[in-house]
This record gives sequence, C-alpha cells and structure tokens, in this order.
Amino acid sequence: EEVEQVRKAIGADSTNFYVLGNSWGGILAMEYALKYQQHIKGLLVSNMVSSAPEYGKYADEVLAKQMKPEVLQTIRAIEAKKDFSNPKY
Repeated sequence: EEVEQVRKAIGADSTNFYVLGNSWGGILAMEYALKYQQHIKGLLVSNMVSSAPEYGKYADEVLAKQMKPEVLQTIRAIEAKKDFSNPKY
C-alpha cells in the first residue's frame, strides 16, 4: 500500500508511472502491478523469478549451496521456528 500512497502523492498515473522491482522487490512490484494495474504504464522486474514458490526452489537449490554452513544452519533454525522477525534472519 505504501507504493500506492506514493503514486497518489506525486500525481502519477497510467500515462507516466513505471514500477521497478529488483530482487525480492521484484515480487513486491509484481504484487503491486496485479492489484493496481490500471494505475501503471509499465512494470520492470530485475533479478527475480516470477513466483514465490520458484524463488524458494532457487534459494534451496542454488543460493543455499553458496552459503557458509553455519549461516545456512542459522537460517534453517529460524525458519523452522517461524521467527521471521529475528534480526539474524
């Protein structure tokens, strides 16, 4: 909703408002575009897959292998507890 508030505040509309999302922001940009497509001229997504489940798969199969084992262990423990507000996460 913050993006929509900013769009309204600057007076942007479907003739001049582009949304750009990079990495995780790409998912957020896609969610915004689906909800408010009548207000945007275009959507640009960089460095992100087009679905959260696919990103989860990519994170497990590619990113996790690049992490230090102790860091990955901490992440997995936090996820198991659903402690997503943990600063280490």
